[in-house]
Amino acid sequence: MWRTYRTPEDPLKWRPLGKYSDFVAERLKIVLKQSPRLLPEITQKLAMSLGRKEIAAAQKANWPLALFDVKFATAAIAHSIGYDKVPPELHSLNAKFCPAGEPPVLTYNDLVFVNPQEDMRLFTSGEIGKTERFFFVSHLKCENILAQMIDNVWCDIRGRELAHKVSSRSIVGIVMALGKMPDRHFDTPTPDSPGFRRYLHVIPGSGYQGPSGAYTYRVPSLEIAMWGDWLPRSYQELVNGKMRYFPEEGRAEIGQARTRVADHGSFKDVALASKDSPVAQRLLRLVETMEDFRNVHLTTTIKQIKDAEKATGTSGQQNAAQYLRERVAEMTQLSTRLREQLAA
Repeated sequence: MWRTYRTPEDPLKWRPLGKYSDFVAERLKIVLKQSPRLLPEITQKLAMSLGRKEIAAAQKANWPLALFDVKFATAAIAHSIGYDKVPPELHSLNAKFCPAGEPPVLTYNDLVFVNPQEDMRLFTSGEIGKTERFFFVSHLKCENILAQMIDNVWCDIRGRELAHKVSSRSIVGIVMALGKMPDRHFDTPTPDSPGFRRYLHVIPGSGYQGPSGAYTYRVPSLEIAMWGDWLPRSYQELVNGKMRYFPEEGRAEIGQARTRVADHGSFKDVALASKDSPVAQRLLRLVETMEDFRNVHLTTTIKQIKDAEKATGTSGQQNAAQYLRERVAEMTQLSTRLREQLAA
């Protein structure tokens, strides 16, 4: 039997569903590797053992992590032996915790923000597990840097002192480091080396898209603040199509960014109104960073994903390389237009 992990300060903080969460956090990755066909039986029994009081306590203490533990086991079962093998008790638990309108499958937000670094849930173990952990932690670092970059952009738009001393260039370095992950740890599992990316795909038969990095809300939040009305309608439609996969706070942030731009203008508006100002120079440096970020992301993706030019991305839509090329092309058009107008 696996050990029961608890923090004395807050027993429900990291393991909201008791022994069920203990299993997901500690043993699931081992069973998934050795005997995945046992997962439905084990998770079914653990789910059935949960009483009303335990479920109510989890809903009050940390329902996002409780829901994450249910989604995580569901993904492990679905991607190893089939979605039809997910026990009904997991679907029932999912319904108890999942807010109306939210996708009942793993999302990018779940894996990056909800999955606790202090007690991280992983699909793999050993050296591959270390790479999987590095992958999730690196994305969280990027998201935290993006949040500070967004704050600083709004400070520049409103003519206020910058809120953070942050090196935006560091996100480029993080993506470059991701490009150095061992390829076999990430993509295309083999009997002796099951890469973790297989668990990040769309669950066939679920009707929902996968937890792709395309569903970060902070990148569009930043780009809306940067470019405002220069963003093409196709970009806005793309963001609108992703909304249901953003968390509630992400949807609110996108809406707030659009409102602020309508009321106060965008970063490029402020820069073009004072072409020789420090604000204009900061925008140019930010543009250079985002250009490099997009290009390095594309290069890393092509390196890490076998057959990236043909394979469908984890979002379940177009292939990852094509999606990122379109984002690079958008950035190039916008940055070229800005440089021309600043030089005029």
